[in-house]
Amino acid sequence: MDNALIISQFSSLNFSEWKHHFEKQEAYWQVFSVLDEIKIQYSVKNDAVFTLTLKNTDTGEIIPLSPIIITGSVDFTTYLLEFPELDNGYYMLRFSNAYSDTVRYACFCKLNIDDLRLRDTVKFRYTNREDNFDAHFIKADGENRYFDFRIEGGFLYGEMIFDNESNGFRNQEYINTQLSAYPFEKHKLTLGTPKGVPIWAARKINLIYSLSEITVDGKTYIRSDGSAPEITQIIPSYPLYVIKIDVEPDDFYSERAPEFVPAYLITEDRKNWILTEDKHYIKLYG
Repeated sequence: MDNALIISQFSSLNFSEWKHHFEKQEAYWQVFSVLDEIKIQYSVKNDAVFTLTLKNTDTGEIIPLSPIIITGSVDFTTYLLEFPELDNGYYMLRFSNAYSDTVRYACFCKLNIDDLRLRDTVKFRYTNREDNFDAHFIKADGENRYFDFRIEGGFLYGEMIFDNESNGFRNQEYINTQLSAYPFEKHKLTLGTPKGVPIWAARKINLIYSLSEITVDGKTYIRSDGSAPEITQIIPSYPLYVIKIDVEPDDFYSERAPEFVPAYLITEDRKNWILTEDKHYIKLYG
């Protein structure tokens, strides 16, 4: 029956197991702002029946849901569930089979935008240029479908790296001249307050940073070359962790300077001089 229901890993909510029975039975509720858009994309085998139930655990209210079909095949039908506007509170979403057994569930809470608990969270918004993962990011009209995901974390200033790509030329008198330089920064994105986050967050962030368009709190960050999630255990048998990954702002310098003229070595214009791209001459030797 597990193979009859496939929930996309790029959905806003997590449905996978993340702790063992012998570990501390710590509760974890995903956090969202009331303005965040929660989307669940899932596929159901055509001969299977599943029911979705969204319950407000504070009031016991059952909220009606209206998933839509976005694609289908001989074996599976794929649905998209976009949540209605929800009041602040705690919720549980369940997938139940034809026998009313719960086969998947996710717990989350909605918080007002002025709730102090949102200060220690970051919001991811992501999509992809192609449907080459287990999600349909491209709508029927060709527009992109975006997913929101929020989790405790942020960028620590003390973990920023200031780097540059530069080219220089040393003449026969061993005098070095910088021909070009471009500064860039690397930021370490940390997930987990001192309490930590579940292990599935590492999988989630690794998947998200395999896509073509990702923003964190509205700013574009790109995975640094070869960067992978680093997982730190807080204490043994405790199922929450601190997770870090190196990312780079898309182009942090262009936000600070309207124009940058590179000076690349392009041609020898006259004896003992080199003309750079920004129309300056550099003397090779006396």
